[in-house]
Amino acid sequence: MSLNELKQSIDKLADHMKQNHWGLFCDIDGTISDIYRTPDVAKIRPSIRKALAAIRPHLAVTAIVTGRQISEAMEMVELEDVTYFGTYGLEKWDKGLLTVSEEASQYTERLRMTSSAIATNLSTPEVIIQEKPLGLSLHYRQAKKPIHIRNQILTVIESTGASDWMKISEGRMVVELSLPVEIDKGTCINWLVDEQNLTGLIVIGDDLSDISMFEAAHHFQTTLGTHAFNIGVIEEETPNEVIDKVNYKLDGVDEVEAFLTWLSEKLDSNCDINL
Repeated sequence: MSLNELKQSIDKLADHMKQNHWGLFCDIDGTISDIYRTPDVAKIRPSIRKALAAIRPHLAVTAIVTGRQISEAMEMVELEDVTYFGTYGLEKWDKGLLTVSEEASQYTERLRMTSSAIATNLSTPEVIIQEKPLGLSLHYRQAKKPIHIRNQILTVIESTGASDWMKISEGRMVVELSLPVEIDKGTCINWLVDEQNLTGLIVIGDDLSDISMFEAAHHFQTTLGTHAFNIGVIEEETPNEVIDKVNYKLDGVDEVEAFLTWLSEKLDSNCDINL
């Protein structure tokens, strides 16, 4: 379903949102930030930041759920009164308190050694190695022959033994290495639904790592009757697996911007907003 259909569905529940416990869960890259050739230059559009700030007082939870480390996420979004989950849920920042998965912390030294081995064996400017305290991302969007570079990355991951103990996943021109801990983005939704007794969920994402969020929202919809809006940000390289998990589709970050701006105005207003 399209942006207009999403607005129509949300419009019917605007009063319910104000009077009950709803949560908004957003990915960053490819969702509220455009995809850039190098991840370090990515930024949040000011209008999206403004919309999130306006939405926050009306919902029980406004959460940023990202694969980036939490310090990067907070620096990009620049909002203090939202909940942040970094490194796919291994880090959480809420109300001024940072918590880190104890299980994940046990792998710090082993991760450092693995990251060093991969960097030594993958010395090409076409791969950007993004080291995180609790994970590793290998970006190859700059590659002239992306399939070749992807295969090279996977070969190095195997030859260094990283694949023997880390979780390997892929996204849009990126290979992710995660710690062997049973926490993902969907876990973040599970935690906050239980903690805040959420009765409605708006989930926005664009890549394979967001599927666990969509699945969690769908689970609560089918088992508890929770209102759930799974919204995919669709572009040319969006994986089919993502498209299959969403019931609303937005055309890139432009339509995310339009939707969040509309939602902020809708929640701020006591009268109907033109669809």
